[in-house]
Amino acid sequence: IYSVTVPAGPDLTSTATKSDVMCNGDATGSITVNQPVNGVPPFQYSINGTTWQASRVFPGLTAGPYTVQFQSSDGCSGSLVITINQPASLTSALNMVPVICNGQNNGVINVSAGGGIPPYQYSINGGSSWQSSASFNVSAGNYSIMVRDLNNCIITRNITMTEPAVLAAFSGNSNATCDGGNNGRITVITTGGNSNYQYALDGGSYQSSNIFNVGPGNYTVYVKDVLGCSTSFNTTVGLTFNLFLNPMTDPTICEGSSVQLQPVSN
Repeated sequence: IYSVTVPAGPDLTSTATKSDVMCNGDATGSITVNQPVNGVPPFQYSINGTTWQASRVFPGLTAGPYTVQFQSSDGCSGSLVITINQPASLTSALNMVPVICNGQNNGVINVSAGGGIPPYQYSINGGSSWQSSASFNVSAGNYSIMVRDLNNCIITRNITMTEPAVLAAFSGNSNATCDGGNNGRITVITTGGNSNYQYALDGGSYQSSNIFNVGPGNYTVYVKDVLGCSTSFNTTVGLTFNLFLNPMTDPTICEGSSVQLQPVSN
């Protein structure tokens, strides 16, 4: 009788490469197992105890740890643990500076992006074009701002750009009572714009009062708001009545005589 000791063969070992998830929450990770360097082929592979397969590639994985198993045709087996990572969720936040004057396109949308894989790009036209700047100059309206990262992950946020109402002005006038006097009045009524209005008459200096005491005549009134939006209109101050004198016909008198003159006026 002979006693023979058979030594254990080498462990079945292998390595693997991985591709992490591209966008947070996606199933774009993958693991590729390298063929073991020892053992008897053909080999089979399994992940997390699922069905064995001949392919060394496991695609469509979400983030997390995975136990990769491999076995040779003679029943030897081994395993290793691979962790698939993912980037933080791509985020974006929007803020705006409203349009200054009604109808202009100087409103500003600013985008703050985070997460994902920088650098970021930004689009305001549904992805038809992209830019590296995180600001857009726009007119009033509704906008969808897209942000994409280096992995082409995309997030969309909506924002409404506002503008002030149209700056409009008109006046209620009081006639002057005497020609040459300044007791006529222009009272300016203003709506829209950005408030804190100032007023000027015929290109003169601006004032905070919306009242002008003037004589009869035609005038141009100018109005501007606190942000420099402006408008103008023409107005007329009338004359209630004017003073006139109708002289009498010169009478003929004798030398040394007197006569009383009676003027006729309004």
